[in-house]
Parts: sequence; C-alpha cells; structure tokens
Amino acid sequence: MRIVSFFICTRGKSTFLLKTLKSIKKLKTDYLIDVNVIFNSNLKLSFEESFKKLITKKFKINFVNENKKGIPSVRNKSLELIKKKKNIWCVGLIDDDCFIHRDWLNEMIKVYNITKADIITGPQIPINKNVYEDILQRKESHLSKIKWAATNNVFFNSKIIKKIDINFSNSLNEIGGSDQLFFLQLFKKGFKIIWNDKAKVFEKRNISGSNLDWFIKRNLRFGISTKIIYTKSYGLFTGLFMTFFKIFYELLISIFYLLISFYKPKVNILKSIMHLVRFCGIIIGLLGFRLNKYI
Repeated sequence: MRIVSFFICTRGKSTFLLKTLKSIKKLKTDYLIDVNVIFNSNLKLSFEESFKKLITKKFKINFVNENKKGIPSVRNKSLELIKKKKNIWCVGLIDDDCFIHRDWLNEMIKVYNITKADIITGPQIPINKNVYEDILQRKESHLSKIKWAATNNVFFNSKIIKKIDINFSNSLNEIGGSDQLFFLQLFKKGFKIIWNDKAKVFEKRNISGSNLDWFIKRNLRFGISTKIIYTKSYGLFTGLFMTFFKIFYELLISIFYLLISFYKPKVNILKSIMHLVRFCGIIIGLLGFRLNKYI
C-alpha cells in the first residue's frame, strides 16, 4: 500500500501541535500515513510521550531533533529524511500551528491526477479572521500555475526531492522566506507548481498576535528578503534588476491605495502601509542590513 509522509517542523512550543496531528489522523484516506515531527529544541522526549497514544498500524509518528537553530535548518532536515525514506509515495508539508480539512489528501490527489503537477499548494485560512490576516492571506485561482509555495500547505511526489540538490537557505534564517525561495528555485528548474483552492489548511494564531505591529513587521521581512530571493533564483544581474523594479512597484501601488482610501478607508490605508513598508524593507535589504532575530 502506498505511503503518504507528512513533515511538521516545530520549535516545540506550539500548543496546537496535538490538534495538527489529530487532523492528519482524521484524513479520509486508505493510504498509510507516516508523520515526521522535527523539533528544533530539546523538548522532543516530553512531546513524544504525549503523542504516542495517536499511533496505530495505519498512522505512524516519528520524532526527530535538529540541533542547528533556525527554520531553514529544520526544513533541511525534512529534505534529508525524505531522501533517506525508500517507501514513501508522496509528501505533505504543514506548519505546527495548523490543521487540515478531512478531504485535504483526496483533493490533493485529485488535482495531482488531473494536472500531473510536480508540486501542489493551497490556501492557509486563519481561524480568527481580522483585517490584517485578510489582507495578507494569499488568494489564487483554482488550478492556476504559480511560481512558489509555502511549507504551510504543500503536496508533492517524493521523487522530486531525490532529483534535486537545492536546500532551504540559511541566509533567510532571521528574515523568513526560505520556503518561498526554495520553491521558486524548483520552479526555475522547470517543476510545475499548481494552486489547489480546495485543499484547505486552517491556521490558529493568537488573536493578540495579529495586530498592526505584527502586520508591519511581517511586511518588513517580506521586503528585506526580496533581494536575496531574487538574486539566488535569477542570478545577480537579473535579480538586482527585478529588485529595483519591485522598489518602484511597491511605491506606486502604495500611492495608488492611498489615493483610493476614500473607498473602504481602513482596508486601503492598510494596503498602502503594507506596500510602503515593503518598499522600505527592500531598500534596507539592498543596503545590506539584516535582522538579528526573527520578528
């Protein structure tokens, strides 16, 4: 029987991880499910005992530690494990603060069979919606071809990882965006990435965390990561050209939303702020400044 292997990267602090695992266990499927929880802390043993009761013949959980600090290092541990596993068919990636719909796997396999896509990704829907979450939520057309995916909702054949020599970049350790860079590099290698709007992942975030301060910091990180993502994906010359183009784009779109702020003022003013912050972040990144911690 085919095996679908899930990989969840965690710092070991998520109080939502148990619900994440339970949602995977409740998937409507006849496939064997193999879950790999990769910890970036020394809390592995205590968590392992808590979750052992979920294990059955058709639902296995493996617990692994990665001592190198940072999200890219933990994600690279996932790649290492995928390359070592011989019997898995497809891979699912999900964050430790999310849970997935019971039909997620069936919807992914359906699109996989229809499109023959190399990589399929879909929406991450916040449970506690607010204006900040809504503006940042990624929205694409169902079955559209896209250039990158995020590790919060990904499905692909394990053979892809065994064919490539690309890792998640540690240069984005404190900035974020190593998943965007990784999948953009796969896209540049010719792998087809498809958006599946019906494979839903739901995110649980602390309500107080989704505020203006969080919104600004998140967009600042998006901006700072631009130069690294573009130059590593497209080369130095083309990457810098695209980065400078992005600077003017973010400034112009910020002005545009400000001009139409008489219509839906709160939303459009926030969109104007979002693009202005990204504009500033790109300039900061071009000047060589880096964050010394993940904000």
